[in-house]
Amino acid sequence: MPVQWKMFVSSVKMRILKPEIDELNAKYPKQEDAMKKQMENFDESEIVRTKAIVQSMTPKERIEPKILNGSRRARIAAGSGRKVQEVNALVDKFSAAQKMMKQMRNGGGAPAGMALPPGMPGMPPMPKKSAPPAKKKSRSGNPAKRAVEESS
Repeated sequence: MPVQWKMFVSSVKMRILKPEIDELNAKYPKQEDAMKKQMENFDESEIVRTKAIVQSMTPKERIEPKILNGSRRARIAAGSGRKVQEVNALVDKFSAAQKMMKQMRNGGGAPAGMALPPGMPGMPPMPKKSAPPAKKKSRSGNPAKRAVEESS
């Protein structure tokens, strides 16, 4: 299932769970966690801005973000009271999140710096993909050249 805006907004909302995460970090004080640093710099108004931008999109735009051209982005920015640059930044964040989730789903694992929080059970290993079949050697379209290649 591809990452959609609903899931993206809910992941932004999950950042509100700061007290629970602080409690986990207190249980494991020896581990310097990137999430802990991120939570210290968290701005709750980001949720409001993100939600305003997403709610200014049509349902079709939420499902298919690839259709967001310049005029649609300008309309979304006007409807949410934000700048077009902020809409562009959110779309870029969303695309990055989609790409990361796809990478994780395909067995690539989380990118560097995206470790699971302490105390979280590890995900079961993904099945290994078999190597792609070897490519056939391409043949030339030039009959004279092809004759030389085939005789070799």
